[in-house]
Amino acid sequence: MHSYEWMVSTLLKVVKSASKFNDDLIQRIAMYLLDALSSEVDCSDKQIVGSLGAFPVIKIFIYLFIIRIVKCLWCCHHGLWPL
Repeated sequence: MHSYEWMVSTLLKVVKSASKFNDDLIQRIAMYLLDALSSEVDCSDKQIVGSLGAFPVIKIFIYLFIIRIVKCLWCCHHGLWPL
């Protein structure tokens, strides 16, 4: 259990610190790893993610998701293929 808490807290720190540098790729990788970790544990272990401060990370994830959608919509509207 201690290693799970360490891994979650480390990934949360990575997501929060990468947002200072606008590094979307690092943030997405860390968030996908957090999602993979939380999907492999039971309910009591999932609460650890919340207690370690996952709410700001969820806000970052939603923000990145919206940015991706806006980019795709803009490219589709202008006849460009999304990169």
